[in-house]
Formats: sequence, structure tokens, C-alpha cells
Amino acid sequence: MIPVIAAAAVVFVAAALALGHIAHPRRVNATTPGTPEQDRAAIEEFCMPDTTPAAKAIPAPALDLPAIAVPCPSCKSRARELCSSHGGTRSRRNDVHQARTAQARAAGLLQ
Repeated sequence: MIPVIAAAAVVFVAAALALGHIAHPRRVNATTPGTPEQDRAAIEEFCMPDTTPAAKAIPAPALDLPAIAVPCPSCKSRARELCSSHGGTRSRRNDVHQARTAQARAAGLLQ
């Protein structure tokens, strides 16, 4: 199921680039035709998670939740680590999985 969704996302971004709905960051304007390599780079840039230090510096309110003290049974994140969504490609910065909250409640960390 995930490969089908990923393929659909790639096709969607490629079509948006071709139609000029998304401006390629390395092109002068969106109507300038690019090489297949430029299009592939743009697709990867828009579809792949950002792992730069600046992206990691984004505030994560979930780190202040009491449930973060226990490991997550849903996504297998360790204690004091953010839960992940979408097969581990994106961190859940604002909340945690319900199963993690239930585990924290069972451990007596929540009422």
C-alpha cells in the first residue's frame, strides 16, 4: 500500500512541476523546461523528509508531554523520543500515539 501511495505522490509532484504549479527552486521560472535529472531532484526534494539540522530545531511540544517518558508500542519509538508517522518518515511533533498515552496511564504517569 505504501509503495502505491509513494508512486502516486511522485506522479502528482511531477505533474505539478510540469504544469508549473510548483516552481523548481533551481529554475529561473516554472515554465523553463528542465532536464529529467532536475525534475527527479525536485521530486525528491518535495517528497523526502528534511533531515537538516535546521529542520531538527523545529519546536516539538510533544517532548513536554508526560507520555513521552515511556516507549511507544505503536511506532516503536524509545522513551524520550518523538513518535513517528507515515512509516517513520516524519516525526509527530505535537502529540503522541494513543497507545503511548495509554501505556503512560497504566504506568501511573497520567491520571
